[in-house]
Amino acid sequence: MEYKSVGQVWCYSGIVYDFHIYTGSGSGSVDNDPNLGVGGNVVRHLTSSLPENVGYKVYFDNYFSSVYLLQFLKAIEIWLVGTIRVDRLKGDKKVLHDKKKTQGSSDWCVDANSNITIVRWIDNGLVQLITNHIGNAQGSLAQRWSAQLKNYVKIERPLVVESTIWVV
Repeated sequence: MEYKSVGQVWCYSGIVYDFHIYTGSGSGSVDNDPNLGVGGNVVRHLTSSLPENVGYKVYFDNYFSSVYLLQFLKAIEIWLVGTIRVDRLKGDKKVLHDKKKTQGSSDWCVDANSNITIVRWIDNGLVQLITNHIGNAQGSLAQRWSAQLKNYVKIERPLVVESTIWVV
């Protein structure tokens, strides 16, 4: 039997808070914001039942995230962290360095107007995150296996990466 994902679920502490059933392209409400895209409008729909200006924290993956979505929800004090695709960065991808770096290195840029931060971090692969509330501070050290040294090593980890550890 083949299973397919049929929707997005909004959970709070493991309890379903709200959900959106996917019914094909064009599904969703009539008042979709074209600047948000399909994924961003799903997040907007799922967070619309949250009271504004309370400071809820929302985490999501790269299908849903965009710079415009973070600006939109920051205006009503909904704080977000998400992975983000390179094609959703608009001009910001030119600011971040594409050079191959070593494990534990990171690069970041902050939009001066909105204070939205984009962080690229090298773990076993590239991790790219966007946030509207954490910034570019360094977190604690992470322990990773080094194939080259054949031993565990400590590497630096940005705070925005550390904040997502308990979410997954």
